Amino acid sequence: MIVTTWNCRGSISSKFSQAFFQYKKLYKSDIFYLLETKVSGDNTNQICRKLGYDNWIRVEAVGYNGGIWIMWTKNFFRLQLSTDWFTENVMALWEDLNVSSNERRWLIVGDFNSLLTAEEQCGYNSFNAAGSRDFQNSLSTSELVDLGYEGTTFTWCRGRGYNNLKMARLDRALCSTNWRMAFSEAKVIRPVRLHSDHIPVIIDMRPHKSTPKLGFRFQLAWIPHKGFSDEVKHNWQKGVSIIEAAKGIGGSLSEWNRNVFGNIFAEKKRLLKRLKGVHRLSCEKVLELDRSFTAEDIFKALSNMAPNKASGPDGFQAVFLSEDVGYSGAGCI
Repeated sequence: MIVTTWNCRGSISSKFSQAFFQYKKLYKSDIFYLLETKVSGDNTNQICRKLGYDNWIRVEAVGYNGGIWIMWTKNFFRLQLSTDWFTENVMALWEDLNVSSNERRWLIVGDFNSLLTAEEQCGYNSFNAAGSRDFQNSLSTSELVDLGYEGTTFTWCRGRGYNNLKMARLDRALCSTNWRMAFSEAKVIRPVRLHSDHIPVIIDMRPHKSTPKLGFRFQLAWIPHKGFSDEVKHNWQKGVSIIEAAKGIGGSLSEWNRNVFGNIFAEKKRLLKRLKGVHRLSCEKVLELDRSFTAEDIFKALSNMAPNKASGPDGFQAVFLSEDVGYSGAGCI
C-alpha cells in the first residue's frame, strides 16, 4: 500500500490539478490525503470526481481556510473519520491520542508545523527552542518513531532569493514501535516540489521486490516524429494477418523508441531526478552561504583576485588588501 499526504494549499487551480495527477501517476497512491484544500460545498464533490478516486470523505473548509480530503479506490479496508481530535492545541492533541497506552498500530503523517532541531530550518534569524523541546517530549512520551525520509531535507519553502528564502521540515511521518515492526520495509519518499509551498510525504509500505517487465504500449507522441511513418512502412510485414503484423511492428517500434525517439518516460523521470537534485543542491548551497565567513575565506578570495584590476566601491584595489600589504598586513582581518 502507498499513502500520500499533501498540504496542497488550495485545490481549485489548474496548477494543483497538474501537480496532483503527476504525483498520482508517479507513485500510484492507494490512499491520498489532501490538507488545506480550501474548498467546501458542491464544488468539493465535483473536484474529487475529476481526481480519479472512487471513494472519498472530507472535512469541510471554513471559508477559505482548512479542508481535509481522504480519497481511496480499493475497498479492502475501512476508513473512519473522527472529529474528536480537531483542536488548535497541539499539546492537548498528543494527550488525547495517548499512543503508548493502547495496542493499536499508529501511523501519523502530515504538517506538524513543529521542528525537532534547529537543523530542520534554514533562513530564519531565530529558533523556537521551547517549542522544539515540547515536540521532542511529546514524541518521547508517546513512544513515537520518526520514519526518516528519502529525498529533500526541507518539506516547506517560501520566498525568492537568498535574503528572503525560508525553508523548514514541517511535514513528517511518525509511527508507533509496533507499527514499525509490522511494516519494517516501509519508507518515506519526498518528491520534488511541483505546486504549493509544501511537498507531499509519501509512505511506501510495499515489500521490496523487482519490478516486472512491461509489455509493448503504443505512444501517441511518436506520430508527429518525422521518422515514424518510415519506420512503420519499413518494418510492417506483408502477407500476414493484421494481428501478426501489429505484433511484429511492436518490437521494431520499441527499439526505435530507445535508439531514435528516446524513451519519453525515462526522459521525464530523468528530468524530475535532475530537478530534485537541483532542489537538494540549492538547499545545501543556502546552508553553505548561511554560515559565517572566516579569515581564511577572505584570504582565499583575495588570492583569486587580480591585484591591479579596477578598484571596488571603496576605491581600493585588491593588492592593497593582499597578504603583507595594507590592512591585511596590519592584522586587521
